[in-house]
This record gives sequence, C-alpha cells and structure tokens, in this order.
Amino acid sequence: MRCTESLGRKNVSGTKRGGALGPLLRESRGAVLPEFAVVLMPLLICFFTIAQLALATCAKMAVRHAAGVAVRAAAVSHGEFHDRSGERDDGLAQQAAEASLGPWRGIITMSVAITGGSRAQHDELVATITASYPCSVALGSRIVCGAGALPIVESSHLANQGARYVK
Repeated sequence: MRCTESLGRKNVSGTKRGGALGPLLRESRGAVLPEFAVVLMPLLICFFTIAQLALATCAKMAVRHAAGVAVRAAAVSHGEFHDRSGERDDGLAQQAAEASLGPWRGIITMSVAITGGSRAQHDELVATITASYPCSVALGSRIVCGAGALPIVESSHLANQGARYVK
C-alpha cells in the first residue's frame, strides 16, 4: 500500500486514487500471457526470415562454387572446348556444374554460359551460372523471395594458361 492510501488521504481531484478501477489497474498477475501473444508473431517472423536468409545464402555459395567448377572444367578441357562445327560446346562445363550442385537439391533451374577462352594463352574464361532457388520456409519466404523463386547469378573467372590437360 502506498503511504497516501494507508492514511486514507484523497488526491487533488477529490477521489481516492484509481477510483473503482484502482484494484484492477494495480493488479499485474496474468499480464505475461497477453504480452507474450503480442510479441510472439513478430518474433516468429524474424526467426523464419533469418532461417530463409541462411538457406538462400547457402544456395548462393553453392552456385558460386559451381561457377568455379564450371570454369575449371572449361579450362582443362581446352582441346574439347569446341565441337566439330567450330561452335562452343559448354556441355562439359554444364555437367561439371550440375555435378557440383548434385547434393544441393533446392536449385530449380540452372544454365551455364562460358565466355572468352580462345586458345590463346592468358585469355580469360568466364563462367556465369544463372539459377533459381525456391524459398520454402513459411513466413520467411514471403519477405525474402516475394511470391516466386529467388534468382541467383554468379560468375567465376579463370585465366587460360595455355596448357593442354585433355588428350
């Protein structure tokens, strides 16, 4: 009890402190459940968004690694890089990138493009992988990816050293 209530003194307005609602306003038992209910939804949204961001970051790192594997495959297959018609054959780089992403089943589509890489020494090869990752975590996918899949574009560069690796 407060000092003024124990003496029965009135406040400036002439009524006792809190009036008829005084005991209810001072009562704080059971207030934790409504507070928890108010805080729970934003907390869950933050948690699921962080989880979706972590999965999307892992997918981005996997695609970056696949781009490095694809450009390496294009560099070491120097002799097999062009098909009989003289056109560029990116099949080996595509297969290497797909093998690199083999354990990562979340990628929906993937395409590999190799640029540069004439047979001249010190020419730079560039592998660009375009992939799409479907966001799958409830609540977090709407914030991170919107309505669809998250597009991921990664590229990797490697200088052609002029060595012949494949017979």
